[in-house]
Amino acid sequence: MKTIVKGKNIEVPDRVRDYAVRKMERLDRILDDRSDAVVEFS
Repeated sequence: MKTIVKGKNIEVPDRVRDYAVRKMERLDRILDDRSDAVVEFS
């Protein structure tokens, strides 16, 4: 699964980006490799 982390009018710190990616990796068990996850902070 491909995870995209972006901020709306803010810069997302690496620590927060890594946390979001780790949490989204838990969905790998449920979803297939063709799935995309977009996490947007605002």
